[in-house]
Amino acid sequence: MEKLELVVIGGHDLAVAAARHYRTLRGLGVTVRKRIDTLTATRCIIEGMPLLYSDRAFDPFLQHLGLVSVMGSDARHFLAATAYVTATGA
Repeated sequence: MEKLELVVIGGHDLAVAAARHYRTLRGLGVTVRKRIDTLTATRCIIEGMPLLYSDRAFDPFLQHLGLVSVMGSDARHFLAATAYVTATGA
């Protein structure tokens, strides 16, 4: 098994950038419910790291702030299709 890279989420600079992202999204009418989502998304945006996620909370970061999904631009379509198949048992 390969080792996973440890990514630190914290520090003054990240906190300031996350606060800016939060205020930007609030200005657009988006409510971010969890601070950890803002910190995680901001860390990925700053470092240019794609994020693998299935939580819609990250969509505004993708749409408005430059977050990149591991699954590319079709991430939401894939997740919606997966949810449909799971819900319908198809």
